[in-house]
Amino acid sequence: MTAAAPRPGAAALCYADDTMPRYREMYARNVHHFLAVWLFPVLIGALCAAPAPAAAAPAEVRFGMYVTGIHGLDVVNNSYDMDLYVWWVSDRYVINPNSDFQIVNGRQWQVRSVNSRTLADGRHYSAAFVSATVNHNWNLRRYPFDRHVLRVIFETPYTASELRLAPDIVDSKLSELVDLPGFDLGVLRLLEYVKGYDTRFGLGTERADQFSRVVMELEIARDSQYLVATQFTGLLAANLISLLMYMVNVSALGIRATLATTAILAGVGNVYTLGQHVTRAGRSLLVSQLATATFLMIVVALITSIAAEWLLERDRGQAAVRLNWTVCIAVTILFLAHATWLIVEAMS
Repeated sequence: MTAAAPRPGAAALCYADDTMPRYREMYARNVHHFLAVWLFPVLIGALCAAPAPAAAAPAEVRFGMYVTGIHGLDVVNNSYDMDLYVWWVSDRYVINPNSDFQIVNGRQWQVRSVNSRTLADGRHYSAAFVSATVNHNWNLRRYPFDRHVLRVIFETPYTASELRLAPDIVDSKLSELVDLPGFDLGVLRLLEYVKGYDTRFGLGTERADQFSRVVMELEIARDSQYLVATQFTGLLAANLISLLMYMVNVSALGIRATLATTAILAGVGNVYTLGQHVTRAGRSLLVSQLATATFLMIVVALITSIAAEWLLERDRGQAAVRLNWTVCIAVTILFLAHATWLIVEAMS
C-alpha cells in the first residue's frame, strides 16, 4: 500500500510544536526581567516616597488653681510662701500629684490631700493641696513705690509631644481669704508656653526635649500712701528744719548750727529706720537719693550761714541777707523739683 503524501504545512507545524517550550522560557525570562528591573523598583520607590503616618497629637490636660494664701515675704532670702489648690483634667492621662507635679522656680513644696476620680464624662480628675516656697527677687530700688509680679511656674515630666497643659482660665482665681498686708493685689493670670532645656538629661536622644509649662502671674503693688506718711517723716522734718535755718537772723550762727544738728539727727534717724526694711536685701534708690538730697540741703544751709557770718564781720550786712535769701529760694526750688522727679519716676 502506497504511503500517503504528507499534508502541506505538516513539517512546519511539527517544527512549531518543537520550539514552543523555548518561546515560553524566553517569555518567562522577559517577564521576570521586567518585574525585577522596572516594576519592583518603581513600586519600592513609591512606597518609600509615601508620607509617614502622622504622629499622635499631644494629650491636652486642663490645669487650674485656687490660691488660698500668700505669706512669708522674705526680702533677705528672696522668697515667699504660697498655699494653693491645684487640679488636672484629662481624657488620656491620670496625673499623680506626688510624682508628676513640679514647680520649676520652687525652692520646696509639699503635696497633700490628693484627690483622684473619674468624672461622669469619663475624664480623669486629679487634685491636691500644695504649700510652696517660691523664689523671687525682691527689687526694692523703688521702695516704697515698688511693684512686683509674683510668678509660679508649673511643669510635668511629660514632654510637649506627649502632653500640653491648658490653663483653666475660668475656674482659676484668688480666694477671698488671701490678704497681703501692705500690698494691693492685682488680677491672677495664667498662660502656657513650651520651654526646652539645654541638656538631654543623659537619654542620648537626637535633641533635647521640650516641656509644656503653665505660669501663674500675680502683680502686687505696695500701699505707698501709708508708708510715705509714716516712714518719711524724719526726712521731711529734716528738710523743713534746714529751710527754717534761713529764717533765723544771719548773725545768729549758733542758733543756725543748732538747727542744723537737729536736722541731721532727724535725717539720720529716719534713714536708719528705713534701713531696717530695705537695706539688708537691697537699698532703695529712691530712699538713698532723697536722703542724699536732704543732707546736701543741710550742708548748703551751714555753708551759707558761715558765709553770711563772714560778710557780717566785714560790715556787708545787706550782702549777707541777700546771699541768705537767694540760696534759700534756689535750694527750695531745686529740692522740690528733684524730689518730684524722683517720686514720679518711681511711681511710673
